[in-house]
Amino acid sequence: MPLSNDFEEREIDTLRVSPKRIGRKDLFLPDGSFDNSDHLVESIELYSGLIQPIVCTRDGEIIFGERRFEAAKLAGLKKVLVRYTDNMTAVEMRELEFEENARRKPLRWQDHVSALTLLHASWSSVEGWTKEHSAERLGFDLDHLRRVLKVGDALIAGDQEIAQAKTWTDAKGLLDRREERQETRVVQELSEVVKSAEFPSVSELVGDKVVPVIVGVDPGVPEGDKSVELAVEEVITEEQVVSVRDSESPNILTESFSSWAESYSGDKFNFIHINDETQFITVLNHADKLCASTAHLMIWIPMSEIGSWANFIGAFHFWERPLIWHITDSLEGYRCAFCATRGDRELLKVLPPIYAAPSDRRWGTGALPEPMLRFFFSQFCDEYTRVLDPACGNAASLRAAESLGSEALGFESDPELALEALDEMKRFRALRRASR
Repeated sequence: MPLSNDFEEREIDTLRVSPKRIGRKDLFLPDGSFDNSDHLVESIELYSGLIQPIVCTRDGEIIFGERRFEAAKLAGLKKVLVRYTDNMTAVEMRELEFEENARRKPLRWQDHVSALTLLHASWSSVEGWTKEHSAERLGFDLDHLRRVLKVGDALIAGDQEIAQAKTWTDAKGLLDRREERQETRVVQELSEVVKSAEFPSVSELVGDKVVPVIVGVDPGVPEGDKSVELAVEEVITEEQVVSVRDSESPNILTESFSSWAESYSGDKFNFIHINDETQFITVLNHADKLCASTAHLMIWIPMSEIGSWANFIGAFHFWERPLIWHITDSLEGYRCAFCATRGDRELLKVLPPIYAAPSDRRWGTGALPEPMLRFFFSQFCDEYTRVLDPACGNAASLRAAESLGSEALGFESDPELALEALDEMKRFRALRRASR
């Protein structure tokens, strides 16, 4: 069957599709528009032409390549690469058309997913290249690309169970179920550790400066037992609450927190979130200026260092057990937040002490995720709560607090990060307003 080695760039408007050919019935959508679901048009635009030529007769009748022809027209090409047939009979042209459309075997899903994963890896060698760039280049939704890459990584690592799945969707489901089982297992193990003597209690580390958590009834008392008498909490009235949810005023300051604290004389805070030892000490040194007479602290402290921090806790009393963030995307495993109480401030609710979530990778590995903070903050924060974070970073803590109705103030010494965090706050507030 004669296919020539004669290639030419030919004016696209000199080509035509024969009404007698078998043709592809899947090229167009019901409304008559070209089906570009696999982004062939964008691929042609990206590479400024066709990778594979259209096969046609000398007088411009397309034998195969109709789909490339339609996409090239939409991409605005004036000329396309063609390969000619020579002296073919009508029967031979029909046979060739059949071979092209019927016998061509598509890539296996495993090969397709592996190729996409390796392609992303190659692009990622360029400095600053991210998954967002790859998703845009491929015409994918970012979440879809993440799922594809997760399966691709397992294939490339030689995971036989994944490779034997019938479809990539089945493979993704297998990976999802594995992660769910692993997450459940880790959370159960951490829960057992928290309950066991193997996990040292704060009282063992800091001595007698520990009080039980107060929350309607002591969490250690069986549900329904109302025998625990509660002290009356100092209440911040509604008039004292400054609503910032609808405000565009900045609530992230870049000035020195220690200098600000020394001269502060405004309304006091009843919940303080701390992720830095220096700021922790500053808060304690100025507790009477910053803290209401009844207040909570939530402090991210390495377990190994809690004993040394006890020297600075002053009028605050640590809880017996920490809150634990199980970091599902890190070998670090988990981080502990110890809570402390000033006075007899009550909790709003009792929650499980463990929350499993990945870090917020937009801000770097280990960045505290807003959903986790919102979950734990809901024990402390409502519309009568004033929240302070002396080192708020990307403002995840401020967004979590505002989502619970609280007023929040943060500090960030890095001006560039502070600007990015303020942008996040503006987007967050705009979404909240739009959702009402």
